[in-house]
Amino acid sequence: MGNELNVCVEGRPTGNLFQETGELVFRYNEAALPDQFVSLTMPVRRKDYNHPHLHPIFEMHLPEGYLLSIIKKQFAKITETDDFGLLRLLAPNVRGRAGF
Repeated sequence: MGNELNVCVEGRPTGNLFQETGELVFRYNEAALPDQFVSLTMPVRRKDYNHPHLHPIFEMHLPEGYLLSIIKKQFAKITETDDFGLLRLLAPNVRGRAGF
């Protein structure tokens, strides 16, 4: 699995989420339109959105509690089980306005 996720809004490519030197970065594509925002708190702009952890809009797609511990246990040998690794693993199954 790569270290980058392509983010789409309503099925249209919008930006990329990737890891960079200990933080997660979301960068909108040059062609992203103002109505393609991934979150009201992250409007389309040319400056990157840097966050020490997974951005809240993407973190909401991760399981919690018992399900999280089971998924981490089952996939620990084949992929990273940090938040970004789990999001990459689960990305094909994310449904909503913003997807991967």
